Amino acid sequence: MLTIRKIVVACKAVYARWQATTFGRAYARFKAERGTILASGIAYTGLVSLFAALTLVVSSLLQLSDMFPAWRAAMVKTLSHALPGVISDGSSSGLVRLDQLELNQGIGIAAFIGTVTLVATALEIPAVLRGGVRAMFSAPVLRANFVALRLRDAAMVLVVVIGVSVSSAALALAVALHSQLDSYLHIPGSTSLLQLFAYGLGFIVDGGVLTAIVILAKVEVRRRVLLIGSFAGAGMMTVLRLVGSQGLASGTVNPLLGSFSTVVVLLIWMHAAAMVLLYTSAWMAIATKEKSTAETAPGGAALTGS
Repeated sequence: MLTIRKIVVACKAVYARWQATTFGRAYARFKAERGTILASGIAYTGLVSLFAALTLVVSSLLQLSDMFPAWRAAMVKTLSHALPGVISDGSSSGLVRLDQLELNQGIGIAAFIGTVTLVATALEIPAVLRGGVRAMFSAPVLRANFVALRLRDAAMVLVVVIGVSVSSAALALAVALHSQLDSYLHIPGSTSLLQLFAYGLGFIVDGGVLTAIVILAKVEVRRRVLLIGSFAGAGMMTVLRLVGSQGLASGTVNPLLGSFSTVVVLLIWMHAAAMVLLYTSAWMAIATKEKSTAETAPGGAALTGS
């Protein structure tokens, strides 16, 4: 009985010590700002707006892929890695194919209304992400006119388009080099290296997207803290993507429940990704506050230079 009591006391001491760390205070901020509920709202909104955003992104990128056929295949692979189980890349099952997301409505009133509705739906994702990040920083609702806010949201979508474009081009180049080298050298395990390279590109894109989301949310954050937090969050996103792809692969074994399982796992994955974003934002807020406090303390300016 005494041993159990000592274990309980030791566990409480460890927990109290963890609460005093930056990570513990960030988790307390996450809970105080109802991060789990915010993540649920982001996930549900994201699920509704996801395909609208994908349609806009894919339609714009397909215009460029017509000139570079290899780039199209790389783009499919990049998107299938970014959203496991959503885009079918030919070797794996997915909810939609790339050609099903291409916007081809022609010209007319109906096409104009459809495009405007699609854009408005797609811009809901950056709007809720901005609100969630600002909540983790305990910042008030961003006051700006409607056009300025929508332009800020559109900038987030543009960052995603640029990130996918760059990573797709790099992946297409890597695939071409891999094909040439493998035909001459026959390097064992080269396919695994190419897969690792694809996930590495996803990590870099995730880090850039997280950085852009925080910057466009217009919160006060140190540059060093922003970079560390964004790429730490990108690392967690990569792990989630690996786990999510395995879950979606096992869920599509049953053809009757395949699509339903994919949607459920996708919703869970988006909720987990939103929690990563919000916790990372809470950590950035606490870390920035700690650095500011250290600099304003007597002699603190010499301790931090970032």
